[in-house]
Amino acid sequence: MIKTLIIDEERETRELLRSLILKYCKQAQIVGMAKSVEEGLKCVEREAPDLVLLDFNLHDKSSFDFVDQVPILDFEVIFITPFEQRAIKAIESSNAAYLLKPIGLNQVKSIMKRMVDKLDSPAISRAKGTIPLPDKDGIFYVNLNDIVRFEASGAYCKVYFVDGSNLMMSKHLKYFENLISQYVGYQYLRIHQSHLINLLYVKKYIKSDGGYVIMKDDSHVILSKRHRKDFIMNMAKV
Repeated sequence: MIKTLIIDEERETRELLRSLILKYCKQAQIVGMAKSVEEGLKCVEREAPDLVLLDFNLHDKSSFDFVDQVPILDFEVIFITPFEQRAIKAIESSNAAYLLKPIGLNQVKSIMKRMVDKLDSPAISRAKGTIPLPDKDGIFYVNLNDIVRFEASGAYCKVYFVDGSNLMMSKHLKYFENLISQYVGYQYLRIHQSHLINLLYVKKYIKSDGGYVIMKDDSHVILSKRHRKDFIMNMAKV
């Protein structure tokens, strides 16, 4: 499913787009709607969308204010704009997709088909368990079996790999937890507010000192009390 977020200052437009997309684009899932830059940014952080439909004008701000504040633009954008030459010229100069108000069914069906074709292309990678790890230089594509664990560090997250290397990402741990949950057959578990681990690489569970896990790379990871039961149950299935 393509996780889709709608950001538009007009409630009628948000509801119309939601209705049309749900009816005519079965591959899309509406994960949120927002009416301002601030609300939109919170939705992006919380939902990690694949696609954002974005109003060109958001109260006293523009869509570019929103784009500039997104730490990493790892989703597709469809701009929503009235028939105004200046706005269209600005959007076309960035080679972005756009919808013209008033919004019609054929417009929505056409542009959503384009996005489905574009976003469904990574499905082969997804079936093989490959996830995108975006950074300032581009995107790394990594197999989930090559990752030992994720560790939160404030607004960032460090990814530890089987080969001993690591990578700092400007994403919250929750982002990766949500991302990995979309992949079937991979056993990852949140065992602490700061730790998401690959259960395949657990070497030993230590009960003393509050409880912690030793991974196969010999790293020690704290196991919180509230996650202990889930950990033991899930390890029995590995």
